[in-house]
Amino acid sequence: MAAAKCEAVCANRACAEIAESPSTRELCSTTSRSTGTGAPSAGPVRSYANVPGDHDPAQDLAWGTLEGPNATTVAGGGLASDPSGSEVVLFGGENGTTLSDGTNVYNESTNSWTSLSPTTAPSPRADFAIASNDEGRYAVLFGGIVNATSRRPDNSTWIYSFPQQSWTNVTSSVAPPAREDAAFAIDPALGVGLLFGGWNPDFGPTSTVTYDDLWQFDLTTHAWVELDSQGDVPPPLEGASLAWDPLDGTFLLYGGCYPCSSTVWSLNPSTGTWTELPSASGTVPSARASGVWSWDPSDQSVVLFGGTNGVSTFNDTYEYLPASNRWIEESTPIAPSARSVPASTWLNVTGNETLLLAGGLGPPTVTAGLWRLAPTANLSVEVENASSGASIVGARVSISGSFDGTTDAVGYLNLTELDPVEISLEVARLGYAVAESTFWLAPASSAAVHFDLTPVAPAWVGIQLEENGTSTGLGGVLVNLTVDHQNISSSPQYSGPSGWAIFTQVPTESPAPVAVAIASAYENYTAVANFTLPPGSDVMLPLFLTPYPRLEIEVTGTLANASRVPVQNAEVTANGTPIGLTQPNGWLNRTSPLPGGPVALSVSAYGFSTNSSNVTLPERGTFLDRFALVGLPFGNISVSVLDKLTHQPIVGASAEAISEDNRTTVKTHVIKGTSLKLPAPLSVPPGYYYISVSAYGYYPYNSTSPILVAPHAIISLTVNLTLLPGANVSVLVHDRANDAPISDALVAMGDQGPNQTNGRGWINFTNVHFGIANVSASAPGFQNNTTTVALAPYENITEFLVNLTPLAPGTGSGPYGGELLGAFSLAPYLVVLILAIVGVAAFLLVLRVEKRRTPEGGEGSRGGPPLSPP
Repeated sequence: MAAAKCEAVCANRACAEIAESPSTRELCSTTSRSTGTGAPSAGPVRSYANVPGDHDPAQDLAWGTLEGPNATTVAGGGLASDPSGSEVVLFGGENGTTLSDGTNVYNESTNSWTSLSPTTAPSPRADFAIASNDEGRYAVLFGGIVNATSRRPDNSTWIYSFPQQSWTNVTSSVAPPAREDAAFAIDPALGVGLLFGGWNPDFGPTSTVTYDDLWQFDLTTHAWVELDSQGDVPPPLEGASLAWDPLDGTFLLYGGCYPCSSTVWSLNPSTGTWTELPSASGTVPSARASGVWSWDPSDQSVVLFGGTNGVSTFNDTYEYLPASNRWIEESTPIAPSARSVPASTWLNVTGNETLLLAGGLGPPTVTAGLWRLAPTANLSVEVENASSGASIVGARVSISGSFDGTTDAVGYLNLTELDPVEISLEVARLGYAVAESTFWLAPASSAAVHFDLTPVAPAWVGIQLEENGTSTGLGGVLVNLTVDHQNISSSPQYSGPSGWAIFTQVPTESPAPVAVAIASAYENYTAVANFTLPPGSDVMLPLFLTPYPRLEIEVTGTLANASRVPVQNAEVTANGTPIGLTQPNGWLNRTSPLPGGPVALSVSAYGFSTNSSNVTLPERGTFLDRFALVGLPFGNISVSVLDKLTHQPIVGASAEAISEDNRTTVKTHVIKGTSLKLPAPLSVPPGYYYISVSAYGYYPYNSTSPILVAPHAIISLTVNLTLLPGANVSVLVHDRANDAPISDALVAMGDQGPNQTNGRGWINFTNVHFGIANVSASAPGFQNNTTTVALAPYENITEFLVNLTPLAPGTGSGPYGGELLGAFSLAPYLVVLILAIVGVAAFLLVLRVEKRRTPEGGEGSRGGPPLSPP
């Protein structure tokens, strides 16, 4: 019966394990009379200091780890789920240079893995497309890399049946071309899967292809058909991700490279119409490819995790809410390490909705492990006195050993954004016996639990304070008593004339908590006693205090001109422990933190030599010591900054020397210089320094180990900086008269080209040197056009529009020229020619070249310029 009652709170498998425990019976019997927010279902209206509604959307999800098979140590594998059977299948992947064809099944209800050996299965592969059809309980797999050496992909299609745990080859002659990293998702309502984009790195001996085509797979007939997309079309993309949005009945496409994108596209499968969604609100993730992009039915959002842009790899977690076109960056206490091409799928099991993630590419190595991401849960805890039924205020609630808060004025603590795991809940309050319960907290749930705490008898504590070695009672000593880390005295309590401090009616707990008594008096050592305090006990204990000696330290320094001055902020240490800094007059006055006896004193100050001495402190009284420091001459660090490729000096570079001893306050330790043809000297006091060098357009340099600068030293350093990558620019050449693209136009950019535009008027330039670049374009029958563009490192210009103006008939342009006219025919055309020249000149005044973001197109495709991965 207990198991049946706790189903609403505990959910599925955990109940069978804990239903018969006393703590669970308490939990489950309470659930029937409490709401999900922790408020009673009947009785007077109560208010709450912290209710589950007060949650942060950025903490809606939580990561946790699961045990997985050795097969999770792969990159580019695939996961697909069968919620009705509480199972996922993990297939394939790559570990180093080895491709896998392993088929492993994870069962959520038993939290266990099974390695299968099907008689027929896809060949070893990685980076394939895979998606589940929950209604049919099967998954569809397409393509992927099948040769680890040549990186050759294929275009085979396979079906995995969850009930039969078997693979079926449904490859047909009509199918998408071979590729890897394609975007693929299934629309169960229409009974189709859609595949977009992808990359073939082995298209030819020296060529690759990035696709922007759209294919539809019929889940019934297993037939592929290429669709003619409508509207704006995404550019060719590798590593883009597709998810099915069941609310709007659309597919959502995110990311992909190259260049990398953070754009979200919507595809209507009924019409084949693409729509580029407007810029979303919230924190938009950086552009990337090959990450997780999975529909979360709990929050009606799409989860994004990880991925790479070819330079950086990420481990951030986002939710995209299509209903409001909003991004939310999730703040998770832990998360998988940064990775790309992991295997992932959402397992939508009621009561345990979970995103599973396996493996991935680190970098630099393949990453192992199985992770789960699930919606956080809410928990309401009510605490009452078992004898009187009164609410208990200030009861401490801890989850799995971590303190999470105290109950409010009506005995409630409401917790939000809890990790959905099996939790151990402990409730404690001084004056009561501790209560505990362990149960499963289901994802996206709002559970309620009730605790009745049993009162226990208070204790009596008497503490006698004496001066060590004299047996003399010490009055006026401040005594603080804590029980289980809680302060007992609401105000400071001092010992009486005979040295006694008495604490009565001390609340305690069962089992017996640890009590700590701390006594301190001016110029005396602090005395501490730790002891257990059972309920109803009487405890008497003595505490002995010993006086501290008094320290007076004077520090002076001798400068280069032989003058003697007090040294401010000199650090004084005793036995290696800092005890303070000298004042402007050079003095440090304080009670010693050490007892009497041998002590090693040391004094150091910036720009001075260190001085030390071994002394013996008295048991009582004042100890005086004086230290004389000698000022140190400065050293010089000469830094030459060169271009790593040309070995030429970089004008305007900045060099810094940062003190190792005080790296957080470097302003007084940093001297900047500009590296021209001569090195820039950095004059610094003796010590250890880190060198930092930067220049516009170059990767910065930071030394990993410090350099020792001795007095009078002259140190010469040469730092070579690497130029940052250039920009990528896609140029589109248009006829200004009719806005039509011009194919076979010659375009040059900077020191690249000229090259011809493709059939859609596009030409792509990669790694163009940043700065001001000249762009020139010409075509038969058109006036030449030359302009400039300012480029920054890493910049991606997805459309740089160049308009060419048509020439009047018979005139020439650029390298093509026009019809040659004889001298006898020039006169009739003289007036027309003059007017044409004047018209062209006027038109050139308004000719402009625009930068704008629009869909791209490529050779033989429907979307953008031919872009290749780096």
